[in-house]
Amino acid sequence: MEAMSPAVCLSPKGLPIAIALFLACPLFGQTITHQVSFTPTVVSATGLAEVLGEIRLTQTSPGGGSQTTTASTVRLTYNVPITNLFVGRKAVDLATSTISDVGGITISLSGGYGAAGIAAEVANLTVGDNVNGVLTLIIPQGLTISQGDQIRVNGVRGDVTALNVSDTVTCLLSAAPSSSHSFLNLDVIRVGLITDNSLKITTSELPDAFLAMDYHQTLSAAGGVAPYSWRVVSGVLPIPMFLNPHSGEIVGGPAQGGSHSFVVEVEDSIGSTTTRAFVIRVQGIQSSHAGIFFSSVPVGSTSIRRIHLTNVGTATVQVSSSLTGHAAFSVPMPSFSLEAGEAREVEIAFTPSQAEVGRTTTGYALFQIPGFGQSITLSGTAISAPFSVSLLPRSGPTVGNTRIRIIGLTPDTVTSVRLGGVPLTDLSAAPDGTLLGTSGPHEEGTVDLSLDFQDGQNFVVAGRYRYQNLPAVVPSPGDLRVRFVADTPELRSNLGINNVGEVAASVAVSWIDNNGLLVAQKTVSVPAHGLRQIDHIGRFLEDEEAATGREGYLLLSSTQPIEAWSSQVDNLTQDPSLQVAARQGASRLVIPSSVANARFRTAVMIVNLRPIKGTVDLTAFTPKGTAQAVVTHVDIAAGGFLYISDFYRTAGLQSGVGPIEIEGSEGLELAALARVDSIERTSGYFEAVPAQSAAKEVWIPFSTDTDAFRTNLGIQNRGSIPAQVTIALFNMGGLTEGSFVATLETGELFQWNDINRVLLNRSGITQSNGWLQIQSSEEAIAWTSLINNATQDPGFTVGRQGGSTRLLIPSATSVGRFRSNLVVVNASPAPNLVVLTAYSPEGDIRESAPITLPGHGFIVYDDLLGSLGLSGSFGPVELVSLSEAPLLAISRVDSGQGTSGTFDALSQVQVTGLP
Repeated sequence: MEAMSPAVCLSPKGLPIAIALFLACPLFGQTITHQVSFTPTVVSATGLAEVLGEIRLTQTSPGGGSQTTTASTVRLTYNVPITNLFVGRKAVDLATSTISDVGGITISLSGGYGAAGIAAEVANLTVGDNVNGVLTLIIPQGLTISQGDQIRVNGVRGDVTALNVSDTVTCLLSAAPSSSHSFLNLDVIRVGLITDNSLKITTSELPDAFLAMDYHQTLSAAGGVAPYSWRVVSGVLPIPMFLNPHSGEIVGGPAQGGSHSFVVEVEDSIGSTTTRAFVIRVQGIQSSHAGIFFSSVPVGSTSIRRIHLTNVGTATVQVSSSLTGHAAFSVPMPSFSLEAGEAREVEIAFTPSQAEVGRTTTGYALFQIPGFGQSITLSGTAISAPFSVSLLPRSGPTVGNTRIRIIGLTPDTVTSVRLGGVPLTDLSAAPDGTLLGTSGPHEEGTVDLSLDFQDGQNFVVAGRYRYQNLPAVVPSPGDLRVRFVADTPELRSNLGINNVGEVAASVAVSWIDNNGLLVAQKTVSVPAHGLRQIDHIGRFLEDEEAATGREGYLLLSSTQPIEAWSSQVDNLTQDPSLQVAARQGASRLVIPSSVANARFRTAVMIVNLRPIKGTVDLTAFTPKGTAQAVVTHVDIAAGGFLYISDFYRTAGLQSGVGPIEIEGSEGLELAALARVDSIERTSGYFEAVPAQSAAKEVWIPFSTDTDAFRTNLGIQNRGSIPAQVTIALFNMGGLTEGSFVATLETGELFQWNDINRVLLNRSGITQSNGWLQIQSSEEAIAWTSLINNATQDPGFTVGRQGGSTRLLIPSATSVGRFRSNLVVVNASPAPNLVVLTAYSPEGDIRESAPITLPGHGFIVYDDLLGSLGLSGSFGPVELVSLSEAPLLAISRVDSGQGTSGTFDALSQVQVTGLP
């Protein structure tokens, strides 16, 4: 036997893909030459028993033809343990030409190899501290091997837990005759590259947001095992933005400027988690005024109003201004720079011409920074006379304490105002540019108005105001109160009275001021089952042709069961805000949510239902349940009224969001409303509810997400421990469209913007309608805000604990540009037969229609009266469940100009005693 020559048997180096391998060196004068190729694979650093790359040995005899093997062995030594070991030695399966293992190793043979008994075995060998996996192929003598015959090894699984990212898995390939006691090391083959498959958040930073503008940004993750879930574990998103736990999308319109830091955690489906810190910088500018009214400016003169613009963002911005509307308005400073946090006074001028005399001139000032704009409504009145001044209201009680608007002056030129020699207190400029003040006490009679100006001039206008001795209000049990009415240059109030009795009703309508005194009273008649609507109720009661300038509430006393409501209409935008009269109150009330930011502000109206004076405390809480603003010990007269036109600014804050709690001193019974106004002069009423009205299950009859409208949902946990809350959206057929479960901490208020998208787990407009069911482990208050996407007009609905078998829509209309829609929800799981009856204002039945609702289903009428063939009419609508199953209903009165108001259907069971 000839000795083996190392010079012949060692393979050449430097071949990256193909390597010369000599199986059985020329011991018997025969050499079988092979080419070796390999396919590395990517191996996860987090996995166990990962699949390594394929190794292929192909016969490539230089001379061509067939050759015969000598007995030999081929060893593949891996630098990691092999986890799918053979049990003992395995031979080739001649039927399939394979040697395989259920753990994944497959050795495929072709040609001469597959014709005879090649065997394979696997072992793990420990050398020092290292464990190596060894795969040995035993090739017998005498196999006839032809060009292209192959041995292919794949499916090897190795334990790579000790390796680091970017490490490689290699295999030492060696071969020798079976009689040899040493291996000939031919080369090292790379069969795997370790990669990082750990869970990670791949989003590195978030773009800036803009104040009160919709923000949509989706966080991304990689690695781990999808799907992922997301949550904020520390810090807070800008209020009221929200991180969708399913999609990782951050959505919402921030109400606060500045830099907001928070940490997000992502969790994969097997429980792995990782976190990343983010910052959202909210940019924007805020104006001290949403609108400016230049009242009674003489032709040929210029009136200047001043606003303050504040950069609430984090970077210096360049502010540019532009004007639309009438050319009589101008901004002397067209552009300027504002550093972060800086405020600057900006002048807006009104210079009317003779053409504007006798009419209201309107325009808009737009202040812009890149990506954001702040709009301010402008209006003014031109006069021919050089000096004209008027008061609204023109009369008040001798006790004083009446808010008076002085029209025809530039507020910052006036130093003092006196009525009958008694100075007005709390002088300030109103948002419309007029001068506001509070009258002092004076004896009965007509008095002069005296004005002092900065330039030293004094003007006395004779007989401008009348002090009156007014009687105190004397309420009776069961009286209704319309909690706020206004008759000012900006707002007008209309009154509606529904007689739900069987005979005509005689109703005494009383207008009560903030002192609890009777300003005016008239008695009106309402037909049985009829409706009496009185436009401009303030002017009607005081027998005036023009605006009285008065604010207060209405007290209604009737000989028959009645309901009452009021529509407050913005005189510029025609936006109607609807409220239903209150029959009862409570000593502690909750306004479910409020807001103050660049776009919205919140007014609060409170009525004292008891004939005793006292004090009221108001506390605004953050969504997390922490007090952020407190107004305490505010006096309220017996049977009196409080009106706070901008609650947050009164409390010393420029912005805020969250619920407001109202508590009266001992013995007081209160009823309250909030009004949320936008800078576009749209608004909606938010009814205060008794604190004890929180419940574990509440229903909201309508939630929509279309091109025209979006719906936001708010829920506050009123319990003493964290609450598990389930929210479900039902479709018209009564089927659940989507649901999710959330945890609310004690006292926490959480708002989900675009709630239908959250429930349906979609990022874009879903074009969906439905009603909401909220079930909570603790007592909770829920509400929705229905917002017009074009005008930002909000309408609010507070969740209810149940339905009624008999409901009343106080008024529906299909007259002019106004239309009433209707949503009716079956609160029963069984089908419900409902009769819908439309009445005339005179109480006559105009049309009656049966409708069948599926269990938990609903129906929508876009034009209720038009659908009944009653276009051109208005009147009340009654809903009766013939199945004696509870119903919910809501109606929206649309002005046709992108503004609307919402009517909650009234239960008639308690009022009339009917089933």
